[in-house]
Amino acid sequence: MGARFTTSHSGQQRLTQIDLRTATCRSALFFGLILLNWWLLLPFLGRWPNSLNGLMSDATATGSPDGQAIRVVEFLACGFLLAALFLRGPIDQNGKVRRDWWCAVALVVFEAFDALFVEACRSGTDQQCFNEELNFTLPLHHYFHVAGGVLEWSFALAAVILGLRRLRSIHSPLQRPYRSLLIFAIVVIPPLAAAFVTHRLFVVVESTVYIAFSLLIYLQVTEPSPPNKGRETFNASF
Repeated sequence: MGARFTTSHSGQQRLTQIDLRTATCRSALFFGLILLNWWLLLPFLGRWPNSLNGLMSDATATGSPDGQAIRVVEFLACGFLLAALFLRGPIDQNGKVRRDWWCAVALVVFEAFDALFVEACRSGTDQQCFNEELNFTLPLHHYFHVAGGVLEWSFALAAVILGLRRLRSIHSPLQRPYRSLLIFAIVVIPPLAAAFVTHRLFVVVESTVYIAFSLLIYLQVTEPSPPNKGRETFNASF
């Protein structure tokens, strides 16, 4: 009887720890996604690009009125999202490591990298800035920012492909949103490449990419965890 009570008590403690971890993980995800999509506030702040060719990230460029504040928000977003990812962990329902999880982590890291190395000027709408960018006469941090954006997209695409392959192999219904993300990536890559080269319609392309990144991180964090032994032991004791 005493042993049974001890087992039940320890199981209940374990269950409480699990629920607290899950709640913390979901809270970090919520705040991270809200802050990551800071660009939705630009119209209310009067900072929305005047042209569809403008970059929303131009709002963080050197000399922008709210640049410093937005960069802080981006860092906070990345901190929350990394916390959510690590609280969830890389293990899937079958106890195997998700390689796509590591790609999602890299995506968030390079998002923070982009916040650290900002644009030197508004290359989306400033023709002189655009010309200097092409001639490689801008400060080095500008090109770090551009490279960070390319790496973000690369790791996001890798996460989608690896995630879809993994989920398809175990016939998981979660493969459907990953398939939709892959179709989106295939459709948006040509306009994205064209936008980078021509600096046209950046607002449209960049906003859809932010939404896709948010959905990818959401799927990674909310994917079901492996069955918990502590929960099973606790339930079995009654």
